[in-house]
Amino acid sequence: MRKYFGGLGWLLLAAVSLMLGRVAFNPALVEPVSAVAGVTVAELQGWLRDGRALTVIDARERLFFLDGHVAGAVNLPRREFDARAVESWSAARDRVVVVYCSDRDCTDSAWVAGELARLGFSRVRVLDGGWSEWRAQGGGVVR
Repeated sequence: MRKYFGGLGWLLLAAVSLMLGRVAFNPALVEPVSAVAGVTVAELQGWLRDGRALTVIDARERLFFLDGHVAGAVNLPRREFDARAVESWSAARDRVVVVYCSDRDCTDSAWVAGELARLGFSRVRVLDGGWSEWRAQGGGVVR
């Protein structure tokens, strides 16, 4: 009996480990694909004021986006990132694309920006300090 339970215990442990490994370790969801340059709030404000052709992406979850975002921003949360849909954004491929999330500690903007760069978007930037810095420096809010 003990031999049977010991073998079954190892089998269960191995099965759980495999399941957790599949769920918990997905490198594509953990780290940004590549390093992307930053942009300051002042630079982004200037670009928006000057009418520069750019795309602004809010990588925060939809509820945060609906509570307030940068004027003209598109909501593209990391968890909803769909490479096939993004590849159809041909007009944005050669534009400056600025991605932001909640604050300096948030890595979602870097991940989304890295994925966009990997998909061929050549001028992707991450907003330094994210949404919290945008608000701290008097950036406009659209709801």
